[in-house]
Amino acid sequence: MHSRYIPQQDPFSEGLYTFDIGQNDLAGEFYSRTEDQVIVSIPTILLEFENGLKKLYDQGARKFWIHNTGPLGCLPQNIALFGKDPSQLDELHCVAKHNRAAKLFNL
Repeated sequence: MHSRYIPQQDPFSEGLYTFDIGQNDLAGEFYSRTEDQVIVSIPTILLEFENGLKKLYDQGARKFWIHNTGPLGCLPQNIALFGKDPSQLDELHCVAKHNRAAKLFNL
């Protein structure tokens, strides 16, 4: 069949671009920074993400599914590393500072 009979669509603009953001960005920072330092870094993380989305949009992407981060303090890895002191845990026995940062990030 000749290509002039086949509708030409830009596959890039038809795609669905999914993003699961925040978990690695925030969790990784807790290894070398305080809770306050992690919280202060949130606007920079989001700005970088926004810039990336704008680049995709400028190239024709139109459909986005952005999933924010979950309760980081409840990840077994974070409980094992940062939850040894019971005073650092919340009522669900998750690391409170990680969950506070995740909630702020998701706002």
